[in-house]
Amino acid sequence: MQHAHLPTEYLLIAGVVIVLVGFAYLRRRGRPPAATSPEIVEEFRRRRRRQWLIGIPIFVLVSPLIFRHKGEPLPGGLPYAALCCGVIIVTLIASHRNWRCPACGAYLGRYSGDRCRKCGVGFR
Repeated sequence: MQHAHLPTEYLLIAGVVIVLVGFAYLRRRGRPPAATSPEIVEEFRRRRRRQWLIGIPIFVLVSPLIFRHKGEPLPGGLPYAALCCGVIIVTLIASHRNWRCPACGAYLGRYSGDRCRKCGVGFR
């Protein structure tokens, strides 16, 4: 019985990835948090509120599609579907432009925390 061995190239690639991820973590972790000003906190609150408001048009337009009975035709047909696609695209662009750090402008992505991952400024 022969044992399957991983080629050394895969091990080398895995090692390089682990080292790079480790360096990125240490670089980010070693940075002292930036000073937080009341203006930055207030701007973050405005952006977070705007982010919630941006999602309302999508919910309003897509909810008839979600809550319709199986077999029913699309409400409004093709023009409604085109409108939904247009609103979704515009909403995604607006969200991408809005959801940024007020201090450095970095995209916040799936924000979970109380500071920017790039510059370290606090939002609370």
